[in-house]
Amino acid sequence: MKPDFKALFINEIDISGEIALTAEILDSIRKASPPDEDGDFGFYDSYKVGRNSYIAWMYLSEPSQDNRTSKFGLHYESGRGGRLRKSLPRIREAIEILSTIDNPIELSSICKFEFGKRNRVNTLINLPLIWSESPNLPFDKIEGMHFSRSEDKRFKYHVILDRSEDGSLSEVVIFQHEVKIDEQLVDKFIKEAITIANKFVLREK
Repeated sequence: MKPDFKALFINEIDISGEIALTAEILDSIRKASPPDEDGDFGFYDSYKVGRNSYIAWMYLSEPSQDNRTSKFGLHYESGRGGRLRKSLPRIREAIEILSTIDNPIELSSICKFEFGKRNRVNTLINLPLIWSESPNLPFDKIEGMHFSRSEDKRFKYHVILDRSEDGSLSEVVIFQHEVKIDEQLVDKFIKEAITIANKFVLREK
């Protein structure tokens, strides 16, 4: 649960969805992290891999009495979080509790990649597109594109590319993935995000 995102050109990743919690699991979550004033249970992490620092947090909402479904969110980003207080609940505690759920759960993810000019990456459709054939159009250059794919009339993924003036490239991958919650959760989403991202960004070896 402590990947080196910068080595993978990832700036941040969000994973979210809804999880059905049994009374037993919910009780374990409450014991691990008492709810805050908004009724959410928070879990945290801060770590380093080499020179790269990261912060992460996870939340679960308090389900209503007639609905055991809890809103779930997990976020990682680059940043110096420093040493966490021992009293703060850790993400690994929540994952250990949620790993008792047997069935895979469909979750959504937004993964943001950043490639500098020196990384020398090409895109499936070369960007920017210089548009000089129609001078009456209100633009002369296309710097970004939004791609989408569906299967069986269901959303599969979106990919958004944007080339900056300085030659750097940002790529946002939005997708859904059905997984079992365990200590490999983030790694599974990173692997799927990279698989999709590599269809649109060609990295020079």
